Amino acid sequence: MSSAGRVLSPFVIIALIVGGVAGLGVEYALTQPTIQRLNVTVDSLQANVTASRATIDQLRSENSKLEVRLNSTEIALSIVRQNLSAKELELSKTQQRLELIQTAISKLDNDRILLGDLRKDTPSTREDARIFWQGVRSRAVGVDATLGVDVEDILSKLDNWFDWLPRINNATTFEEFGRLYNQAVIAGAFDYFDAITKFQQDALLVVITHLNQAIDLVS
Repeated sequence: MSSAGRVLSPFVIIALIVGGVAGLGVEYALTQPTIQRLNVTVDSLQANVTASRATIDQLRSENSKLEVRLNSTEIALSIVRQNLSAKELELSKTQQRLELIQTAISKLDNDRILLGDLRKDTPSTREDARIFWQGVRSRAVGVDATLGVDVEDILSKLDNWFDWLPRINNATTFEEFGRLYNQAVIAGAFDYFDAITKFQQDALLVVITHLNQAIDLVS
């Protein structure tokens, strides 16, 4: 082969160059739309990312506001609960006080009935006196149990007095009356009246105590 055959001619080289350039041009023409679409897609994604970040920042801000509002609500709820507990305690105390007042009023009703008994004259006959004091005993126990004991003492001494009463009433002279009176004292006939006096004093003390308790509750 001659040297001319081994060396490319300028025309061939130019043709190759032109062909290469043309190929690049065709390739560029084919890939340019794809690149443009990718660029648009990238721009869109970047815009979406920016919008998403703005949304996230807004949500974080709203979340912070909600947390502050929630804390305020919890504090307010705690105060309401404390106030409610205080009101319930106050209501419970008021209810207890009302119950005590009702009990005191009930006691005063029984006291009023007993005071009516104290204002009555003691019957002058044995059986009437016994019936009277038995009735007083049943009412006195409703006021205070110790008053029932006092009335029992009256009933136990009732016969002592009424056993001597006819003798004293039948006395015809002052000397005889004095003698029988002294005997009655020695025999304990007048203990009946002493027991009545003790009961009256104790009953009045109980009534006064109940009255003072009622006044303290309503004052």
